Amino acid sequence: MRFITKVSIFISATGLTLSLLSNFGFSAPAQPDCAELKRGVVKIVVTKNGNELETGTGIVVGIDGNIALIVTALHVVTFQKDGRFTTAERTHVVFYDKPYVKFKGSVFDKYDPALDMAVIVVSPEQGRKIPSDLPSFTLGDISALVEGNNVTTIGHPLDYEWEVQIENNTVVGLSALQDHRKFRFTKVGVERGHSGGPVFNGQSQLIGMITERHPSHTIAVKMNEVLSLLKEWRILTSKVISPPPVAQLTAPKAPTDLKAALTGNKEVRLGWADNADNESGFKVMRRVGGESQFREYRTVGKNQNLFVDKDADRPGTDYQYMIQAFNDAGKSLPSNMASVKIPLTRPEAPADLRAQAVGPTEVKLAWKDTADNERGIRIERRAGTEGAFRVIDTLGPNQESFFDKRVRPGAKYEYRVRAFNEGGESAYSRTALVRMANPTWATASGFLAMVKAGKQFVDDISGLKICGSTRSLDYLRESTGVKDFTPIVIAGGEAYMALQRGVCEALVVYMDDPKKLYEIYNKLKLNEVAPHLILLP
Repeated sequence: MRFITKVSIFISATGLTLSLLSNFGFSAPAQPDCAELKRGVVKIVVTKNGNELETGTGIVVGIDGNIALIVTALHVVTFQKDGRFTTAERTHVVFYDKPYVKFKGSVFDKYDPALDMAVIVVSPEQGRKIPSDLPSFTLGDISALVEGNNVTTIGHPLDYEWEVQIENNTVVGLSALQDHRKFRFTKVGVERGHSGGPVFNGQSQLIGMITERHPSHTIAVKMNEVLSLLKEWRILTSKVISPPPVAQLTAPKAPTDLKAALTGNKEVRLGWADNADNESGFKVMRRVGGESQFREYRTVGKNQNLFVDKDADRPGTDYQYMIQAFNDAGKSLPSNMASVKIPLTRPEAPADLRAQAVGPTEVKLAWKDTADNERGIRIERRAGTEGAFRVIDTLGPNQESFFDKRVRPGAKYEYRVRAFNEGGESAYSRTALVRMANPTWATASGFLAMVKAGKQFVDDISGLKICGSTRSLDYLRESTGVKDFTPIVIAGGEAYMALQRGVCEALVVYMDDPKKLYEIYNKLKLNEVAPHLILLP
């Protein structure tokens, strides 16, 4: 008889992953080699009413020593009458390697009429051996089939000798059946006797078993449904069928073409190409500013290729990213690196500037810091209310007060402040005006009397010979900024003599010592000496 291989397929859209159980191994996917695959396919011969009938084909799915397990279509090994199935009087199988030897088989006592599936167990008589080194089948995923794929069937048409004719065909269309356990393909060269035979995809992987032949199409049952029934019937736990192999999981392929774009004030949008088909998810790796290493920042699910970082909140800082796919087997190599720099924005202007004299030679400034990104604060001042402001000091960030100790009694000053960073300077705060008080003799009543008598207080001390203690002369120089007066250091008891001799043109004293002030006053009054007087607060 002739052994024919041909077909085009219509297959259901139902997803399917098959695992054929066989204790003689699983072959790796390869191009169809029907000359080898046919050795795992048998011809089935049954006896009815004393007559031998060649009825169909079977698939060897398990070998244990000299025992073979074969699946076939139910109608190949039974006859139906009045809705009941009756097995044939005898069942034999013929292997391709031994075309003239008939091996006795027994139909398993469980079968599935709806799926049209039966099982034959071959246990040869003593002295006979089934062929050795039968091929194993690699199972394929029929859900991966699309129009244009090459497919092949192997069957045993009736009334032909053993002969193989290989015809490669092409999937011409896909369609679903009401019974999702089956699929349909166009009838190209499928003849009587193909029932129970295998269907292979273009990589020689087993995807189904033929059960029906119609004028326009052929129907096959999915191999995962066949295996599911074998397991249900507990055949899978016998010595005939070994456990299924466990596919080795490998790390996913690395993402590529990572791009980063700034989409908001603090948002970075990432996009990449997902090249893996077995990832559990993706890890977003991030490095900020001067960090030395990338850190795992976020995790997203499988089949994703977008992520938005909403925490890129450091102006002027580089944010760098890489993406890694992962699964239980490990991580992929990282993607290319993509980076963005968060632009700097000018800080907000300080608010509510206030100026207060805290003495005749010191001013306190206070304001509200409204910025969160400044690098510092600049203090500007001008004398009076006209003329140019100039910077008198620069403070660090987050400051809200400043003491100006370089002011003169009786003078008027106007201030303003502004924040700055690498992005520029803020607007100015409002201005604040302060007038410094003149030194007062309110605590020394005797000197008030002296002032009323025409004694004069000194505003301009340039060029004068000024007597006083070291402390008072240093303070006078520091507080006024005037350097060109002549300081003459005297002790407290020498003041009167120095004034009387004309050594000093002015006397500088602290007004916080009334006893000393009255002493000097009395001596001056008694001797009618009238020097210039400088009182320090």
